[in-house]
Amino acid sequence: RQSWLPGSQIPAHLDTPAAQALAGNFGFDPLGLGKDPVAL
Repeated sequence: RQSWLPGSQIPAHLDTPAAQALAGNFGFDPLGLGKDPVAL
């Protein structure tokens, strides 16, 4: 899957099927704001 920075690890909370369905999700979440599925 495509990452915001080639070769970087995509956080587990952004690699779920629900998160992968989000438009523009390339795994960039340095502050961890998407960890809460309800808020995401």
